[in-house]
Amino acid sequence: LNAVEINSSFYRDHQAKTYARWAASTPDSFRFSVKLHRSFTHERPLEDLDGALARWVEEISHLGPKWEVLLIQLPPKLAFDSERAKDFMSALRDVYDGTVVCEPRHISWSLGPAIKCLEKFRINKVLADPEPCPLATEARRRVEAVRYYRLHGTPEMYKSNYETLRLQRLAERLRSGTETAWVIFDNTTFG
Repeated sequence: LNAVEINSSFYRDHQAKTYARWAASTPDSFRFSVKLHRSFTHERPLEDLDGALARWVEEISHLGPKWEVLLIQLPPKLAFDSERAKDFMSALRDVYDGTVVCEPRHISWSLGPAIKCLEKFRINKVLADPEPCPLATEARRRVEAVRYYRLHGTPEMYKSNYETLRLQRLAERLRSGTETAWVIFDNTTFG
C-alpha cells in the first residue's frame, strides 16, 4: 500500500507532532488523505467557528508533502445550501489549496447548483459505493479531476466483501484513466 486515509481525524484532533511522526515513519512516496473533523461536517455543518479550520489545517500540515487529499464527508441529512456551502468552501480555500474531495450523502448535492459550487472551489466528488448522490456523466467529468473511490461494501454497507471480478474491473478502469486515483476500502466491520 502506498497511501492511507486517516479516519481518526474525524473523531478527534491529533497533535502536530503526531502528524509529523506519521510522515517521518513512512517511505518518501507514501501519501495521506485526512478526513475533516466532524465538528465541521456533522456538529455545526459547514461552519468555521472562530477560525477553527485554519488551526486544524495547520496541525495536519505537519504531514508535509505527504498530505495529498482532504476528505469532507457530509451527513445524509445535510441538503445543499448554496450560501452555507460557498461560505465554508471559501474559508477552506483561504487556508488550504491542496486536493479536496467531498462525499455528500444527500441527493441535492447531485444537482446543478451543487456541482457548480464544487467546481468553483476545485472540490472533487467522491465516487462512493453504494452511491447516494449519483451524477450525470457530464457533471462527473467536471468534478473528478482526482478519482477518489470510497468503497463501503455492497450490498451490505461496511460488511460486504468485494468480489475479485469487480475489483479487477475497477483496476482496469483505473489503468485506462489519466486521473490520479485513490481507492479506499471502508468495509471494515469484520476486519
